Amino acid sequence: MMTIAAALFGAADDQFRELARLGRRPQHRMALHIGFQQLAHLRASARGQIGLLVALDRAGHAARRFGAIAKRKYIMAFDTKLKQWTSLGLGTVLMTGALAGCSEPAAPADDAGTEISQPEAATETAPTAGATTLATEGGEGEGGVTIDAAYTDPVVYKAALAIAAAHVLAARDAHAEGETQAAAEMYAHPVSEVLFDMEPVFAAQGVADFTDLFSDTSAAVFAGESQDEISARTDKILAALDKAAESAPATEASDAMVSARVASDQIDRASDMYRLALDSDFYETYLDGYGFYQTAERTFLEAESDIAAENAEAAEAIRASLALLADAYPTALRPDPMEGDASALAVAASEVQLALSQ
Repeated sequence: MMTIAAALFGAADDQFRELARLGRRPQHRMALHIGFQQLAHLRASARGQIGLLVALDRAGHAARRFGAIAKRKYIMAFDTKLKQWTSLGLGTVLMTGALAGCSEPAAPADDAGTEISQPEAATETAPTAGATTLATEGGEGEGGVTIDAAYTDPVVYKAALAIAAAHVLAARDAHAEGETQAAAEMYAHPVSEVLFDMEPVFAAQGVADFTDLFSDTSAAVFAGESQDEISARTDKILAALDKAAESAPATEASDAMVSARVASDQIDRASDMYRLALDSDFYETYLDGYGFYQTAERTFLEAESDIAAENAEAAEAIRASLALLADAYPTALRPDPMEGDASALAVAASEVQLALSQ
């Protein structure tokens, strides 16, 4: 396993250097920024057994995101090779017992500054009025969540949980449609994408570890459990996420507005993923967006009346955006052709953010 990881890092290094040489256009520079950031996370996270799994899983994510944004042949070729190494994801590796002899932790790299540590003195702060975009330059997890902020901001904290829920809902529905491979990967991805980085935050909030639920369900999919069994496992994961949400940091913001901003964040992610899916052949890109849409709707419906009572304009904007997303993501299976209007989705997502900022 360590040999595979070393080869993976070496290949990624070589590829990113080539991209640096060729990346002159703005979209290529964006891809470069994401790629280098992911590689830094790979190196910083490759510690111990779980860290190595996270690193391998994130490598596949980085390659697929690279391919979706830049659309270059050499990126696609690199993605194909990485997928050969990592497409089984965390669940498969765990199911096959590949970690049985892997007890030697990887030495942290010099750029391990990407690891998240708890602030010395966390103070309660209310979420910014328009804070629905949760990614920033510092302390950001692979899923685009500002981990440091999750200690004090319930929107960021709950958005991290919503990202995990999005993958689970997408996985459940993909499994129901017969997409076993994609479903198994989706169940495993939240561990590497956000939960691994959120571990110290959960510990600070007194939340017990629940990540085994994800890897166990991923393994169960590969083991051939029935749809009813997988759905029951999914319900347990969602219940664990809802339980963890109860330990979100307290602020002066109302529960309704926190839920509205989390829904807005998921809407924004679903809109972005649809745009990327139009430019990519990867099923995972569409499935990610489908999950974000499902979680946005779930979050909003649970607090719809309270949101409408406090901010009717925001509630209406969210409803309008969800209606567009429902047309764009009709099922967990990617439509062919995809006929949604990415520009309309982006405008609707922006209108939600604007309504919440007022």
